Amino acid sequence: MSKDNHREQLRHKQLSVVGIAGCAKRLVILALDKDFTGRLTSVKANAKFSSSQAGPEQGVSSEGGDLRKVVASLKQRFGLQFVYCWHSVSGYWAGVMPDEARMDNVKSSIVFAKPSSSILEVSPETAWEAPALYGIGVPDDPALLYHNMHTYLASCGIDGVKVDCQSTLGLLPSCTADPRSQSERHHAALEASVATHFPGNHMINCMCHSTEDLYRMKDTAVARASEDFWPNDESSSRPHIAQNAYNSLFMAPLVLPDWDMFQSTDVSARLHAMARAVSGGPVYVSDKPGCHDVQLLRQLVLPDGSIYRAAGVGRPTLDCLFVDVLRDGVSLLKVWNVNAVTLVVGVFNLQGDCQGAAAVKQQDPAGDTLPPSHHNSVPA
Repeated sequence: MSKDNHREQLRHKQLSVVGIAGCAKRLVILALDKDFTGRLTSVKANAKFSSSQAGPEQGVSSEGGDLRKVVASLKQRFGLQFVYCWHSVSGYWAGVMPDEARMDNVKSSIVFAKPSSSILEVSPETAWEAPALYGIGVPDDPALLYHNMHTYLASCGIDGVKVDCQSTLGLLPSCTADPRSQSERHHAALEASVATHFPGNHMINCMCHSTEDLYRMKDTAVARASEDFWPNDESSSRPHIAQNAYNSLFMAPLVLPDWDMFQSTDVSARLHAMARAVSGGPVYVSDKPGCHDVQLLRQLVLPDGSIYRAAGVGRPTLDCLFVDVLRDGVSLLKVWNVNAVTLVVGVFNLQGDCQGAAAVKQQDPAGDTLPPSHHNSVPA
């Protein structure tokens, strides 16, 4: 990719990173800018993908995309083995545009999210987020949507998908009354399509912590374990790592937790790198091509592109389970794992920050940028 503004709009999540680090490149994920009210009007690429030199100035609604050419260029230029494409469980952020001729007979209906009282108690902001205010264009036939999307993507050289917004299904009225109604239909259709179009189980589940999602992942194995990584927001990094560790305790029997990407040049990059090393999951970075902390990345990645991956799933030690590692002013987070020869323990001082949700950030917008020192021990 060439132009800076285009690079910022397409987030490059690369397993192993760029050649200047002396590492083989394995994976890049293409994900579009966040427009939470946007609806899918075509499964085909627009003019922003007319070539590897194109950018957002071509316009999101203009036609003339050549995704096959762009994917081939990425693989050849950066030596990539896999290119994945992001899409939401309903196609795009706000689902599928109803009565859109270019959607090849994929029909949809606008359904407005109605969060339950339990969800509102924990996350009151869901009452005024886009799914509640603008609705989701829910496809009448998810299997047809996924078949059309994945057939096109596979024909363009895309090797897999990252499927976002999965827990949104649980906010829809039909799913609130009967969680099986939407989530079961979507997950069954999604996994069947991935098996057909991306053999080898090339799919990452994302924003999928609702039990109606987790319990329906019968074939796919990888699932995001946390809220998004927020670059240039130091106060969000410590809650991000705590979320991953504690969610992994719950998710590990069902899926392989994915601790999300990070940026190697971020102010908290070293903290994130240490967490990924003990996580037992994949390692991604969302660095802008050519902008990397090479020395840090070389501590995570071997020259052939493989990583120092632990054999299990990183989880909190027993003494961390019922303490507040973010705000009690005393406790350190200890994450344990194993490898082929020994036990691995990562110890993190995450004190000074609370949950990164918008409602809480209004009370503590900056967090504690310099948490106090704490001392603890790891028994032999």
